[in-house]
Amino acid sequence: MHSSGKTPLIRLAKRDGMAGAGQWGIRIAAILLALVVGGLVILLSGNNPIQGYAIIVEGALGKTSGIRQTVKNFIPLLGTALAIAPCFKMRFWNIGAEGQLLVAAIAAGIAGTLFPMPGILNIPFVLIVSMLAGMVWAFFPALLKQKANVNVVISTIMFNYVGQYLVQYLILGPFKAEGAASATRTIQ
Repeated sequence: MHSSGKTPLIRLAKRDGMAGAGQWGIRIAAILLALVVGGLVILLSGNNPIQGYAIIVEGALGKTSGIRQTVKNFIPLLGTALAIAPCFKMRFWNIGAEGQLLVAAIAAGIAGTLFPMPGILNIPFVLIVSMLAGMVWAFFPALLKQKANVNVVISTIMFNYVGQYLVQYLILGPFKAEGAASATRTIQ
């Protein structure tokens, strides 16, 4: 109860022991609600929501190139979600998954380029190197929390930006191919 003695209009509480059907019902309702809200946004923009969703599905799954692109984007996001799921289960708010993914991608690129191997060996090697790089990147905010009691949410968000700037630096600097166009201009 609040200090005013009134019962709040909405109260969130964890339900222990909910049946599997109830859990699936909530998940399905959440997906349907998201589709309805997205459809309303499409409708308010002056377009047909059914056609909008059809275009999305056709673009993602309608052609081989679309399926390839969808899978290419899906795999790192799924890996990242699986990596941070234990954090949320243990009630640690790791908001740094984006930075960890970026650093893991940098490490994967370096490992795949500097240590070329046959595909059957290269894929697990690159995956292991990238996972270790993401773990090392997550270690720094954990160390800051442990040693200086720094808020994990703030430090992991800040490390996302550090990861973004590291990628930008590498793309425009050491990883830039000879003669490649640059997004920057030199001021004379």
